[in-house]
Amino acid sequence: MLLWLLGALSLPTVAAANPPLPLEGEDILASPGLTPEILALLKDTKEKYGSDALLLQVQLLHRAIQAGSILPAGVRVRGVEAEGDHRYLVFYVETGIVYHTEQTSAGRRLDRVWAEVVVPAVGALTSCDVPGDGIALEITYAHRSYEDPEELARTVVDGPGESERLWVRLLRQDLLAFARKEIDGRKLFARSGPRLNGAPFTDPLPDSP
Repeated sequence: MLLWLLGALSLPTVAAANPPLPLEGEDILASPGLTPEILALLKDTKEKYGSDALLLQVQLLHRAIQAGSILPAGVRVRGVEAEGDHRYLVFYVETGIVYHTEQTSAGRRLDRVWAEVVVPAVGALTSCDVPGDGIALEITYAHRSYEDPEELARTVVDGPGESERLWVRLLRQDLLAFARKEIDGRKLFARSGPRLNGAPFTDPLPDSP
């Protein structure tokens, strides 16, 4: 089990190269093999923000890795921030994913991050017992040109490419409606006020589950 920490102590991050923790039907904090540092970090998330925040932090990390992170992936809980009339518990997600520029448009890259990282991660929630009115996600990923996966693996550390940032806000009632299967991933996205690189993103995501 390979895990390491990134980020400042005030903004704790869990990062890993492989799925590090149990995700279904087990006590995350009872997972064998956790280092004292990682265990303390996860306990801090649970104590400050609750079990749902801990589950989501681990799920986001796991899904980013599954979706193809080639650089270190990390998730940190930034705390509760106000935007508009609502307050959100904010998660910063560094996916470590690098897409091929010529093979994926900006919209397609966003679609894949939403469908492969966000939807399955929030789909693990059966409740949304977190501080504030919901959650917000700031998700980073990158894209660049490369000849093949082997060439990318050799050069990505020195040349990770151009970074992109997706920002979404998910209100508790929408997350619960998604958990009850009253809305699907496309409708959840449409309600999230998505922004790509700071600009509103208004296109639909027909490929989202």
